Amino acid sequence: LDDTPADWRERATLVAMLDYARAGAVETATALGPAASATAPLATSPLMTAGAVLNHLRWVDHWWIEHVFFGRPHQAPWTDDDPDREFRLGAELPLDEVVDGYVAQSERLAAELAPVGLDVTTAVPISDGRHPTLRWVLLHLIEVVEIEMRIAEGVDEFAGLQARHLRHHHGQQRIARDVERH
Repeated sequence: LDDTPADWRERATLVAMLDYARAGAVETATALGPAASATAPLATSPLMTAGAVLNHLRWVDHWWIEHVFFGRPHQAPWTDDDPDREFRLGAELPLDEVVDGYVAQSERLAAELAPVGLDVTTAVPISDGRHPTLRWVLLHLIEVVEIEMRIAEGVDEFAGLQARHLRHHHGQQRIARDVERH
């Protein structure tokens, strides 16, 4: 992975950082392999699989670029009745299908945004009524990808710590039982 832009102009830097964040998300998910990427590390967070998070990121891109920026119809799978549907679908789909969809969409959106100036504002206002610039949308997407991947990695790390703690705790219980028997 390389976060170095082709040149040091602002647009090239923003695009390079977004591409880098997206590639890191894909690498994190695929490094786990199909079985592990479909497993939620915490039973209390069954939708926090690598595939689910990656599918969520795909639809976040759709929301911000296709809907908010370009003003196209909202087609993301979440609804008021099922606000986590994109996570649910990502957890059910094969990882390679999620990765292929995310990568293809990222490439298509990059091509569509290439001729658009950074100061062009969104077609749809954000919740406070303002219309942010493409510059802000790109920075926001970098932030979202990085935050979501840190959360996913944190959940995985926490699950690993929890498992090590339980193994240690159970080991201590076995030792105590053995000592009591002797």
